[in-house]
Amino acid sequence: METTTISTNGENLPGDEIQGLVACFPGDKNWDGTPLYFYNGVWYPAVGIRGAISFQQHFIARDDDIIIASMPKSGTTWNPLDQLVSAFHFVRKLKRENVKPLSSIDEGFDNVCRGIQSFGPIWDSVLGYWKASLEDRQGAVLNMKT
Repeated sequence: METTTISTNGENLPGDEIQGLVACFPGDKNWDGTPLYFYNGVWYPAVGIRGAISFQQHFIARDDDIIIASMPKSGTTWNPLDQLVSAFHFVRKLKRENVKPLSSIDEGFDNVCRGIQSFGPIWDSVLGYWKASLEDRQGAVLNMKT
């Protein structure tokens, strides 16, 4: 049986208990109709939340690791509005069952302004890395701005 540590006290939980825990997270719909779950300040798509939680609980960084952190479909230097447009066109091309087709970017724009998007809010992500780079005295965090 697969186990993943996702509880705050570090206990291992079987997959069905993980699903029960995820069901307790605040949820919303992404602008393409797919479910999102809010965990530790980030909106995760339903298909990725278990992996994200497992990664957060088990990843151990090494001194020589280089992590490039950016929003999906955003590159590392894009304006947040460019990211929205890119994601909109990318998602429109996907053919998925039980997902409403995207007809307008307006709903996506409203969600981004409210901070509800996959792996968002983008504003918190950008600000978090910016603050970490300002507080980093060892030069381990580099935040590039354009």
